[in-house]
Amino acid sequence: AEKWTPRACPGEPVATSTQNRYTGSVANQFIHHVTLTGPLRRGSAIIFPTFRVNVFALLLSIAFFASHNAAAQTVLYEENFESGVVPASWSVPAGADAGWGITNVTAQEGSYSLQSASVLTNSDVEISFSTTVASHARLDFFHYWNAVSGSDPLKVYVDDVQRYITYQPRGWFPASIELSAGTHVIRFQFHRGFGSRGCNCVRIDDITLVPN
Repeated sequence: AEKWTPRACPGEPVATSTQNRYTGSVANQFIHHVTLTGPLRRGSAIIFPTFRVNVFALLLSIAFFASHNAAAQTVLYEENFESGVVPASWSVPAGADAGWGITNVTAQEGSYSLQSASVLTNSDVEISFSTTVASHARLDFFHYWNAVSGSDPLKVYVDDVQRYITYQPRGWFPASIELSAGTHVIRFQFHRGFGSRGCNCVRIDDITLVPN
């Protein structure tokens, strides 16, 4: 490792940098740490705290979020249930024990979300919708799980293939599923197993489909 200290005028902060070079992936070949210490300005009693910045990771994060936000600007589909009714294009699949309905108990954003119906144990509560994308896309949504851990999962299927499962603690959590080009059927399933906890239900909200 090479350590260098740049020249600085008296009383100004001094930056020291350590460059570490490694073999391996591009992500590990250059990591630049900067430590800044010294007074905020000449004659000031305020002192800078010492901090370290991983410059490579910082730039990588900025690039990732910039590209992510740019893609998110184009929304291919959006449903936030703020109309207060289940969308006409959503339906209960054949074979399900029950469907889902609108609730105002809690929402990720706004006043309404979609909640699995109250059912007896060993029951599947399902709802689905169809969507068509011209190229690769990403389905984003939020879920609020409030049931028995290990027994009552929320599952999400794409064309009858399970792509997501969770027993997340109570609260709103984000999730994403990648989609290939074509027409797909998205199906949300809450399985009520055994026991009882909370509302024995799951809620979903803020469904969006964006280019990936």
